[in-house]
Amino acid sequence: MSIKQPAPSFSQITSLPLEDRDLRTAEACQALGCKKTKLFDLIAAGEVDSYLDGTVRKITGASIVARRKRKLAEAQQSRPRPANHHELRRSRETGSAP
Repeated sequence: MSIKQPAPSFSQITSLPLEDRDLRTAEACQALGCKKTKLFDLIAAGEVDSYLDGTVRKITGASIVARRKRKLAEAQQSRPRPANHHELRRSRETGSAP
């Protein structure tokens, strides 16, 4: 007796980049690495764009990519990284700033 595998989702079989796709809520949650409650919080806050396609909620891939870029920019502004870990180690050993 073989175990049936679930059919691959559209996002697993398509070659379109994320920016050009619109995702269902489960796919958007997977792309964002969050649960459905957090996804709807992000929609309510205007962090990601969505629309109804009939009765199906769709989230634009472009808004997911834009959010990821915003979060990366925020992280880099709040905590700039040293050029490499060797410089950080040297600065700790010598007591000087990198």
